[in-house]
Amino acid sequence: MLTTTGIRLTTEREPTPTMRFHLIGIGGAGMSALARLLHAQGIAVSGSDLVETPTLHALRALGIHAYSPHDPQQMGAPDWVVVSDAVHPDNPEVVEAMRRNLPIWRRSQLMGWLLRHHRVIAVSGTHGKSTTTAMIAAILEHAGYDPLVLIGADTPYPEPWQGNIRLGQGEWAVVEACEAYESFLDLQPEIAVVTNIDPDHLDYHGTLERLLQSFERFLHRVKPGGAHILGGDSRGVQQLIKRIQQYTGQKRPMVTYGFGAENEVHGQITARSHAATDFVVYAPLFLGASTQAAFHLPYPGDHNVQNALGAIATALMLQIPIEVQRAALAQFHGVKRRQEIVGEAGGVVVIDDYAHHPTEIRVTLEAARARYRPRRLWVVFQPHQHSRTRFLLADFAQSFAQADRVVVPDIYFVRDSEREKDLVCAADLVRAICERGGHATYVPAFDDILALLTREVSAGDAVLTMGAGNIWKVADELVRRLGGHLPD
Repeated sequence: MLTTTGIRLTTEREPTPTMRFHLIGIGGAGMSALARLLHAQGIAVSGSDLVETPTLHALRALGIHAYSPHDPQQMGAPDWVVVSDAVHPDNPEVVEAMRRNLPIWRRSQLMGWLLRHHRVIAVSGTHGKSTTTAMIAAILEHAGYDPLVLIGADTPYPEPWQGNIRLGQGEWAVVEACEAYESFLDLQPEIAVVTNIDPDHLDYHGTLERLLQSFERFLHRVKPGGAHILGGDSRGVQQLIKRIQQYTGQKRPMVTYGFGAENEVHGQITARSHAATDFVVYAPLFLGASTQAAFHLPYPGDHNVQNALGAIATALMLQIPIEVQRAALAQFHGVKRRQEIVGEAGGVVVIDDYAHHPTEIRVTLEAARARYRPRRLWVVFQPHQHSRTRFLLADFAQSFAQADRVVVPDIYFVRDSEREKDLVCAADLVRAICERGGHATYVPAFDDILALLTREVSAGDAVLTMGAGNIWKVADELVRRLGGHLPD
């Protein structure tokens, strides 16, 4: 078995808790959470990453040997090596591990092993995984379940949260399960949530058909007696439902959720403000035909109500009282890099968001436009992966309709082969946006983007940085250059 980059993986044996693990790519969202979990369980762990980041600082503060760049001399003598999906076979620490004949796992194999004694709720889907995972976790936490939580984003919550992990002691674990490179197939959940399915990660899956096949295999991983919670408004999920109906009703009940009245759990928005949304939930299967429940979500955006419906459907399956769910979501404060207000200075508000797929961009900008109207809306979008940009170029070009100005730096290069760089560039996206009537500018370097923004934004504007790479640095620095201060 190989990683997508060609690293040979160990499949014929498992580690023991007395072994020392070395994580290559420890600074990533998923890997750093596993490092924290290993450390909390008293298991020896170290790791490296390409560059120095605040995450490495945080891990070192816990006593974990985390360093950059990758350096075989600092590896020491681990018993087991774990690699992120972005690591290539020519990585010097991978080369050294192969030379020593050390067993190697990918990140998802380690996660599956660490969760082997838990009852797992695995949240997958093209969009909304992190927020839905956090909402489910908030409800379970409020209900006294004390869940373990692994999430692909940092959170603003106190202990027992540590950024992207909640070190709960209960029997349930709520985890973000990524469909990229089929890493979710290393889990065996009791409840599987699929938020939606859109074409993505086509560098690996190739086609929507193959992506659907992967999701079907993921649902087959659900334990008998478990459940499928599916976002029924998504066309991709609707296709998935047709595939699994032949066996779902036998051993694994299926519940759909969304805005459509045909879903077992469906919602209707009753009020929107710049910072919150009110909605009503109808769930005859759980609440009775004449019963409905009103919710207040201190978070804007219709797509976040959809995420909340997924969390509510999951909680209803667990028979958590609706009053507990209502109270938990009324206190929900989101996750970082999801419409996160970085700061405001000189009358300019600066927001940062993780959106990196056309659908995510569209719904995020719709929410931002509703929240900040009539401000002029600047968007600084960093494309993530050359292959994603190439496959979805037309969809990307159409997703910025709500933006007044779009600034695009160079594409964030990760996981792709070098030849992808020759097939598409950021200027191609800018050209496509302009051809559709948008106002877009290609500015390769962050420093030049900051100079442009500092020169041209004015009081009353909103600047939204977007992307899964390191574009957040522009948001932080822009606040400083405008004379503002970042929160501690």
